[in-house]
Amino acid sequence: MKAYKIIEVIESYFPLDKQEEWDRSGLQVGDINQNVSKMMIALNCDNETIDECIQKGCQFLFTHHPLLLDQLENYDTNGFMGRLLKKAFEHHLVIYSAHTSMDVTYMNKWLAESLDISENDSLEENPMVEVGLLSKEYTLNAFIDMIKESYHLTHLKYAGYKDKICKFAVLGGSGAEMLTALPQDIDAFITGDTKYRHAKYAVDHDLLLVDIHHHSEQIMISKCVELLMEDLDIEIIEGDSKDYYHYI
Repeated sequence: MKAYKIIEVIESYFPLDKQEEWDRSGLQVGDINQNVSKMMIALNCDNETIDECIQKGCQFLFTHHPLLLDQLENYDTNGFMGRLLKKAFEHHLVIYSAHTSMDVTYMNKWLAESLDISENDSLEENPMVEVGLLSKEYTLNAFIDMIKESYHLTHLKYAGYKDKICKFAVLGGSGAEMLTALPQDIDAFITGDTKYRHAKYAVDHDLLLVDIHHHSEQIMISKCVELLMEDLDIEIIEGDSKDYYHYI
């Protein structure tokens, strides 16, 4: 299957015109006319992921986080980014990323629908934020336990307090800046990469803030495999995207 055909299918689910202005979703590296028989899906596009993709005989790497998100100053093969690009070219690897184009369409729906909910919908003011109603009223401890189990987390952190939780909002990745724009009836906000000032805001405004870490977006790996297998007549495998942090 030609790489451009795979890209057409990906963009039918995650349109590039949905991405944020600062983002760099889309083709990162490679020849769109290349034949592809095997594809790997991973959270991050880094040295370890590219090595895994090559070792497993894949010609196409599809990731959430883009390889070229930061400005590329030059293509110096003595530098880290230059070495990565050289490796990708030498192994005829096509790399494509759907970052905020995925966030606004599927990512936060997946995160919300992994919890015990009765209904959910995107926030009208910001479609990246998914709002959900729980199927029943949860105490704080029960809500935290449910999140850990649903997202397969061994650690998380939270700030603020609610004795009863019915309605929540979720924004995967680094979404804490949305705190001040949430509707007043939200009991809990689930996101990642929170800072001390965000915790203070939650305490001051009677809101439960749950930090599930940025790596929780790894949910996209299995979800994208399931989604794309319906349309692509190629082998699709899951990449082993490990968390950059170690928790002790």
